[in-house]
Amino acid sequence: MAEPTRDALLAELAALRAENETLRQRIAELEQRLSLSSRNSSLPVCHER
Repeated sequence: MAEPTRDALLAELAALRAENETLRQRIAELEQRLSLSSRNSSLPVCHER
């Protein structure tokens, strides 16, 4: 099996970085929607992680 070319690796890196950024944005949106603070949660503080 041949080793991937430098160009193929760079293309994969760019795709993974783009996906990573998309996922980071999605996580930020979801965390904002959850408002993970004990004041807004029905769980006691000891259950928060």
